[in-house]
Formats: sequence, C-alpha cells, structure tokens
Amino acid sequence: RSARWGDAACDYLGIGELLKAADVDLDDSVDWDWTPGTNVSRRFTGLNVMLGITFTNADVADFWTWPFGFKPKYVIEPSFLTFGPQFDPFDFDRREMRGILFVVRVDGAIGSFKLYYVLTALVVSSALFGMGSFFVSSVLVH
Repeated sequence: RSARWGDAACDYLGIGELLKAADVDLDDSVDWDWTPGTNVSRRFTGLNVMLGITFTNADVADFWTWPFGFKPKYVIEPSFLTFGPQFDPFDFDRREMRGILFVVRVDGAIGSFKLYYVLTALVVSSALFGMGSFFVSSVLVH
C-alpha cells in the first residue's frame, strides 16, 4: 500500500507522507541541547509537527464546478514546529521523549445560501449600475 489511502469511513496518511509534506527529514542534523557543534539527527532528538486541518464548503473555485453549489472538503497542512532554547514546552530531554509529537489544530468555515443576502447584493448591484448609467448619459455625453 501507498502511504495514503482511504475507505468510505476515513482517510489514512502515513507518517512519512506527513513529514514529507511538512518538509522535514528525520535524518536532518540538529544541534543537541542548543550547543553548536553537537549535531545529532532528528531521530534522536524527536520533533513537533502541527497538523492544521481546515473544514470548509465555501471555496469559490469548488462552488462553480458542476454540479454548482457548496461542496464540503477538508485540507490538512502539516508544518514543522520549532521552539527556541527559551521556550521548550515539551522538554524531550528530561523526560526521555524522543518521538514525533503531533499537535492538531482544527478550523472551519461553513457557508450557506441565504436568500436575503442574494437579494441585497442584487439590489445594491442594480442601484450602482443605474447610477453609473445615469452618470454616463447625463454628465459624460452632454
């Protein structure tokens, strides 16, 4: 199987696929204990990855594809979290935790069709169009 697959209930992503999307390699060398020149790989030190998951049905590009309308989707954006020596909330060194910590952030934007909003937009658009045509015919032509 590949590193990503799915079925009717859910999607599966491999850790390697998530790290690749976050542009992180476990074999990268890092300074151990914030001391320059003490390079070890991330396999030894561990790392933090944030999974930003955004649910939406309000994407304009998706709305205008056939069949027209709102189409639900989600986007997963993994990113590598770095913390400086002054801020180390996960303190891998003292607890002997050298794995991959995934922090999940979930966000969403759900759109819906509202007749009141559509009618308001049409009235404002037609009023602006009418004022524009009046200005052209009255001021610019004469």
